[in-house]
Amino acid sequence: MCLAANKVAGIRAAVVYNDFTAKDAADHLNANVICLGGRVTDAETAKKAVKIWLETEFLEEERHTRRLRKVAEMEES
Repeated sequence: MCLAANKVAGIRAAVVYNDFTAKDAADHLNANVICLGGRVTDAETAKKAVKIWLETEFLEEERHTRRLRKVAEMEES
């Protein structure tokens, strides 16, 4: 699911399976799509992860921005 989503231009998908990965997807990766495994993520964990992801802002630190810029350049080529 995540691999396929990331093939679409403009999508930054991240696999999320707990609180840490939900926060990291938002504040470090600036993910605009998250992927949760239906067979391995229980409903409460999924709800909490989505809430954390939605409420966390991207940290516009240079290292994160630089990494995302490199990805955008790869998409363009």
